[in-house]
Amino acid sequence: MNRFSAGIALVALFGLSACGGGVLEDGEMRVTSSDGATFSGVAGNAWTEDEIRDNAGRNSCGGNLPTSFTVTKTDQGQAFEGSC
Repeated sequence: MNRFSAGIALVALFGLSACGGGVLEDGEMRVTSSDGATFSGVAGNAWTEDEIRDNAGRNSCGGNLPTSFTVTKTDQGQAFEGSC
């Protein structure tokens, strides 16, 4: 992941934490899908990368796995983004 993508992922993580109801629980996941082609979100630390890819990707990509997917781990959880 390049620095720009990592920066966007971290902004998404902190922005959702600030606006989306506070502290992210370990088993919680928040996903935003745009136009059925891309998605991003945050997940608690209890989720594995494969679980995030499968759950968020399949729900955002019409049942298919995403064609690209990245996860950035932080102290507050995991920010992720992908495309279908």
